[in-house]
Amino acid sequence: MKPYVKEFQLTNGTAFTSVVMDGDEFNSLCDSLSDIFDANSNNRVGNEQIAALKEAQHIPMIAKGTLTKFVFDKYDVKTDRVSIIVRGTGMKLFDDIMSKENPEAYRNN
Repeated sequence: MKPYVKEFQLTNGTAFTSVVMDGDEFNSLCDSLSDIFDANSNNRVGNEQIAALKEAQHIPMIAKGTLTKFVFDKYDVKTDRVSIIVRGTGMKLFDDIMSKENPEAYRNN
């Protein structure tokens, strides 16, 4: 299935894009991130980080830069930030959050 691309505008004027895609395409994208530097450690993204992204099925935010431009071009993202998630993962995250926040109320509904 073709990725779903949606741009959002926050109330403070910040714009970002969300891309929803199938798992196989997400895993392939994760594999292509190995040449990118991790801003927190200033090291290249390693196999453990790629595996963690694949397991989470979500990349919370990528900023547009020299090494990440290919992601923005591939999905025709016009904003400077993009979040990427596997189809169906959003509901799993929501269920997990809700069940931890108020487990009794959530189970009863």
